[in-house]
Amino acid sequence: MKGQADRGFVRMPAGPVIAATGAETGDVFAVIHPRAVALYRSRPEGSPRNVWPGRASGIEVTGDRVRIRIDGEVGVVAEVTPAALKDLNLGQGGEVWLSFKATDVGVYPV
Repeated sequence: MKGQADRGFVRMPAGPVIAATGAETGDVFAVIHPRAVALYRSRPEGSPRNVWPGRASGIEVTGDRVRIRIDGEVGVVAEVTPAALKDLNLGQGGEVWLSFKATDVGVYPV
């Protein structure tokens, strides 16, 4: 995701702001690895600084991993196990909450 870094945050063009450790200033790409994205059926509590609602727009099962595309204010791809997908009782179009830590956001200058 391309955005504007400002001392620990990255503002996306559409408006959302992502907490990102190591973000200085200027144009950047912010990258979140799919395994760093946690999914929940209700709003999670805890230490992650980045928490948003979304909707599953694509689910792809590949062996022992499931990639789920989440659309919302911040669109991401999450990677979970088939057991986690079953526990979430999540299907195409299902509503979820996603979260990831500021330390899991890679920030690279454009």
